[in-house]
Amino acid sequence: MRPTFERALARALLLLAPCLTVGCYTTTIHSGAPASPAGIEYDGKWHHGLVWGIAELSGPYNMAHVCPQGWATIKTETSFLNGLVNAVTSGVYSPQTVTVQCASTAKMPTIAPLLPARDPSQPPEPSLSRE
Repeated sequence: MRPTFERALARALLLLAPCLTVGCYTTTIHSGAPASPAGIEYDGKWHHGLVWGIAELSGPYNMAHVCPQGWATIKTETSFLNGLVNAVTSGVYSPQTVTVQCASTAKMPTIAPLLPARDPSQPPEPSLSRE
């Protein structure tokens, strides 16, 4: 028979294993437009998913309603709390935290193109290649 300490340690590791496998990650997408401060309603909002995020309950955001002047940054992250909830529910409920930053009304400075525009009616110039 095993000593009680080994049993207690095995049980503790079994209970802690889901918490130790939880990982935090962030994905950020930039549109290139200058960002205004995130609106209160769309700053750190939980996006609800089922079955490890395969099916979503929240549905897509209506970006025309959220940011009428366009979006600048969208950040999705799985925080420690999101991962803990996912682990406790064994992946049945899998939330993520979403932050949307709308584009500011200020115009972006335009940058002149580096290459001159090519006339599409002309054939492309031959490229140098090694044979």
